[in-house]
Amino acid sequence: MLPLTLTALSLIVAVDPEPVDANATKVVARSRWLHARVDVNSAGKDKAQLVLRSAAELVAAVPMYKNRDALPAAVEKAATADLAKELKVKDIDWAKQMVVVVSGGSRSSGGYRVEVTGLEIKDKTMTVKWKLHSPKGIATNAFTHPSEIVLVPKFAGKVVFAPAK
Repeated sequence: MLPLTLTALSLIVAVDPEPVDANATKVVARSRWLHARVDVNSAGKDKAQLVLRSAAELVAAVPMYKNRDALPAAVEKAATADLAKELKVKDIDWAKQMVVVVSGGSRSSGGYRVEVTGLEIKDKTMTVKWKLHSPKGIATNAFTHPSEIVLVPKFAGKVVFAPAK
């Protein structure tokens, strides 16, 4: 009976051409996105979501790197090293990993924070679920731009963002 069961299981695996990799929804590291710009006139309408799949995309997304007068390979290496340090990881392997950025938009006080609450893959689409948390108690009276970045295994399909209601 055992050989028949193993054969049946191997046939089931062979029939599914694209099994969903459970690791693709695993957050490797997270941190704040230090490159969000506060716009005092936006009233939170300047929310931004990015998917960075390469060092070149990271450089293009951050003006301080994009405007550097150096060879592109050197700028990409420096940008990747800075981001890895912020994420508290040794390195970012762009062949196997990507970075997802979620910002909650400019806010007129401190205490707000963004949290990526989950990643879900279905039908070749990754959904990034996230939530903007409001301040609790006393908050600083300064404009802020709450955001979070997560380092995740690379996903080649479409990525959509779903804020909590």
